[in-house]
Amino acid sequence: MDEQRLLLRAVPCPLPLAECVTLRNARPAGPPPTSPTEPVTVQRVVCSRGHFQIVGQKIQVGRIHARKILDVTVDDTHITIHDNGEPIRVVPEPPPRRSPGSSPQRILRHQRGSGLLAVKGGCTTSSNKIEDKCFSW
Repeated sequence: MDEQRLLLRAVPCPLPLAECVTLRNARPAGPPPTSPTEPVTVQRVVCSRGHFQIVGQKIQVGRIHARKILDVTVDDTHITIHDNGEPIRVVPEPPPRRSPGSSPQRILRHQRGSGLLAVKGGCTTSSNKIEDKCFSW
């Protein structure tokens, strides 16, 4: 956080909850930090291949900009890349990604005695039951 209590980055607490409760002379936290409402401008160095990464997104600007320091403005909907004050590229910010834990998984199981590996989630039959796709091993 900076002097105006703007959140610069989030850092997890290194102590477990049980130890946080037993801290001596602990004071209650102040007001929660605020996110900046205006666009944030940062600088990024372009790699030799002509790309850089910001807010988890890899942006290609071309080898002509390799090893240059570019100004990048991030607002709510777009990422604007500037070279010496001139905008060279505007990229829409990607939608939030799903966490890997929420994506559906295929279930593998071994059918005893058949020597087949069944993968759940295949075709449906006329009775709308899910059939197993079988692969021999």
